[in-house]
Amino acid sequence: LVCATAIGDGVLDVLCARARREGTLSDATLRDLHVLFDKTLQSAVDLLDFATITRLSPRGAEGRAFWKVQSTSGSVYHCFSGYCSCQAFAFLVAHTSQSLCKHQLAVRLADTTGRFARQELDADMWGVELLRGCGESMP
Repeated sequence: LVCATAIGDGVLDVLCARARREGTLSDATLRDLHVLFDKTLQSAVDLLDFATITRLSPRGAEGRAFWKVQSTSGSVYHCFSGYCSCQAFAFLVAHTSQSLCKHQLAVRLADTTGRFARQELDADMWGVELLRGCGESMP
């Protein structure tokens, strides 16, 4: 399971690098992504097209960013490296070999294409938003 996940992540890295070089998510790249992510890809592309994807970082500490995905229905999910606050993520990690939910894949595609908003927050507000993201999926 870990090996399959690592291989999938590596292939995703290669496909994202290709898309950056091409300046777009070409049909060939989308076909290759579909092989890896099947139905999750369409959901992620829908989020990329219609949701608000925001990269949140504390002022002066660009490398400590995380992501917020707000769907058109108003639902908000927080994505960190290796984690998403959605319920589907917990299921995927526990029961499948897929390592990314639609929100995480949408974030990777947004980062690759530059189709996201940037928000710098004061350290205190960034911490509040971070805690909000970590606590969403808790009972």
